[in-house]
Amino acid sequence: MANTNANKLSASHIRYLLVLKKLAASDLGVRSVELASELGVSKPSVCNMLCVLAEMKLVDKQPRSIVYLTQAGNQMAEKYSEYYDAVFAILTKYISQNCIAPGSGLLLDCRNDGG
Repeated sequence: MANTNANKLSASHIRYLLVLKKLAASDLGVRSVELASELGVSKPSVCNMLCVLAEMKLVDKQPRSIVYLTQAGNQMAEKYSEYYDAVFAILTKYISQNCIAPGSGLLLDCRNDGG
């Protein structure tokens, strides 16, 4: 069913999976409050998204607001992480290093406001 889930994933779903993968590196699970802080969203937003991802069988919600990626969720996060890394590598060849947030690997908005 992972292919079915892949067809239903939005950019927000993917963002949550990637951040969960990053935060869950220790295999201790991720608390909702950590996820909310990392994403800059409210705890209710996290709760709603985790319910959706749990229905899709991509995360396993545990008591005390701890969540784990399922095997399918981890595979999906890994797949999108590889896509992100490939696109990022290509983009960084063509953009200024000033447009990359130090230490985060995130692209900044470097459009010229003058047109």
